[in-house]
Amino acid sequence: MFIAIVDDDILALESLSDFLLKSGHEILALNSSEAMYASLQEQGKRIDILISDVCMPGMNGTELLQKVRELGFDIDVILITGFAHSVDSVDAVEFGACGFLQKPLKLRELEVLVGRIEEQRKSRKIMAKLKVELEGEREFREESIKDRMFARRLHNHIFPKNLNWLTRSRALVRHLPMAAVGGDYVDLRPYGQDRALLIVADVSGHGTPAAFGGIALKTWFSSIPEGLTTCEIMSQANDMIFDLFPDEFFATAFCAIYDEMSRELKYCIAGHPNPFILSPNGASRLLVGDGPALGIQEKRPASCPRSAHLSDGEILFSFTDGLTHNSEELLRCLLAKLGQSTALRSDLSELQPCLRFVLDSAIEMEPLRAFSDDLSILAFGPEVSKKAVPREVISGKTILVYDDDESTLHLVSEILQTEHAEVIVSTSALNCLEDVERDAADLVIMDIQMPDVNGLRALADLRNVYPRLPVMIMSGHDTDENLRLSLQGNAAGFAKKGIPPDEILKAVESALNFQPESERIEFDDLAGDWMDFVISSSRTSLEVLGRYLESLTHQPIPPAHLKDVIYCIKEMAGNAIEWGNLHNPELKVRISTVILPDKIMIKVVDEGAGFNAREALEAKDLETTQAEREQHGKREGGFGLSIVQSLMDSVTFNKRGNAVMMCKSLTNI
Repeated sequence: MFIAIVDDDILALESLSDFLLKSGHEILALNSSEAMYASLQEQGKRIDILISDVCMPGMNGTELLQKVRELGFDIDVILITGFAHSVDSVDAVEFGACGFLQKPLKLRELEVLVGRIEEQRKSRKIMAKLKVELEGEREFREESIKDRMFARRLHNHIFPKNLNWLTRSRALVRHLPMAAVGGDYVDLRPYGQDRALLIVADVSGHGTPAAFGGIALKTWFSSIPEGLTTCEIMSQANDMIFDLFPDEFFATAFCAIYDEMSRELKYCIAGHPNPFILSPNGASRLLVGDGPALGIQEKRPASCPRSAHLSDGEILFSFTDGLTHNSEELLRCLLAKLGQSTALRSDLSELQPCLRFVLDSAIEMEPLRAFSDDLSILAFGPEVSKKAVPREVISGKTILVYDDDESTLHLVSEILQTEHAEVIVSTSALNCLEDVERDAADLVIMDIQMPDVNGLRALADLRNVYPRLPVMIMSGHDTDENLRLSLQGNAAGFAKKGIPPDEILKAVESALNFQPESERIEFDDLAGDWMDFVISSSRTSLEVLGRYLESLTHQPIPPAHLKDVIYCIKEMAGNAIEWGNLHNPELKVRISTVILPDKIMIKVVDEGAGFNAREALEAKDLETTQAEREQHGKREGGFGLSIVQSLMDSVTFNKRGNAVMMCKSLTNI
């Protein structure tokens, strides 16, 4: 340390200086307080300790101490004196000294005191450094939260929402803002008769400039004329970026034109991660391309579009580098898992579980990259043809259908019979109790409005006599009050007349899995814009609740947000069932939803130990854990919470982890 010593006693000054110098300290020794004060003004930042005599001519030691404090330097002061009456230890502390010694000095005591001060100074420096780091971390987190909120709103605004114009294709777009605002851009729009233009791009850099680079790309892509090839589109995009933003940024991109009739995909890649196609029939493949990124060169080299064909059940995945830089390795990982699990192969028929499978595999393959950058992904493929293999849940079951509309009976019967179910129909539910006993029914599908007996009355009678028999409500023009009464009667599900056959089959599958004797959906209030439900810890109860919310005629949830809100409710309530209540049938999950003019608030609370987000997002070895997850009814985990965070404006857990509050703004960006 750098120690300054001032004492008018020359012998004492030399003795102290020699001792401390031999102890390894740098010394400044002066015999005048005025001279020491002048030196402190020049090099006070370097000095660690000042040892000052109290009684000196001119400025005494306590006055010098006060001057040191006025200078504001971090100097610890030790006062020494040979006159006991001049100052005592209490006075020294009051003056601001950190030590007080009497002459003749005991060098051992001085050595201990200097050592203690040295340790204290080291601790103070560490604390100061930690304080600066913590303050910086706090500011960084605040800025990150602001950036993430802005990213969600920005990308919700520029990413495609309405894909209903696709007539023979299916698509799913997800953006997960993991860190700051980025330049990810995904678009999917009509491009001529029965054609779709697909674009996945990533502008270099982060923050607001990159985000507005993505907006510039969207604006430009929205104005391109029809009739261009993908390579011509890429060439013009390159010219636009190079001319308008020279040396500011570049962009990687995947651009494709898909013909819904021929299922031909013509594409071009500009420095972007290679997309791939997952196939249920063993024909999965990587789409290759080696063109340079956009904006790197003044003129993009001429090239011809490459092509691929999408068959039944195949799904194209294109993504930004937040998922992976190594598309080929990820595809190998996916194929290895698909080759070992029949359950995973069956999930390829649906975009959502297939996308989750890709995300989970990417995080398992490169866990250190997980959540390190924002991620956008597009899943796209032809509509799945109707399955020829019967659904195991429905096949062989006896199902009674009651409806006074004979055309509905014929349609539902035909749909269920294609799945190898035994279907018995009737236009009257008057004798439904006898019918169930005679035919040993596994499920009853009941219309509400029938002339001889009301479906709700029949539901109550069946529930009293056959408490284990699931009864599904299917109606075309019922009121929300009837739906509420059906829920109160513990119906096994809901389906609106006129929905597609596949949706009817999904509702029937869910109803067959429902166990009315042990599973219930209760409610405290269903008035207006406030909905409060309590459900059993089962996925089937959650499915019934989701179908109830979808079936409401006077929908309190704005239609534009209905799908996202129901997804988030099912995802977080599913986490509460799985991770909080651990599927304990004795424990419940409460779901409260409030719809205000400017926002939707959703609260999910479980009665168990709570939801551990870190554990749920942890990368899993799917091969070794699949059997355990299926045994306990668990879903594949990994990115569900992140998807919820991308759909909601805020997701907040309580300290215990058994309650989560989600908020979705209804105001425009």
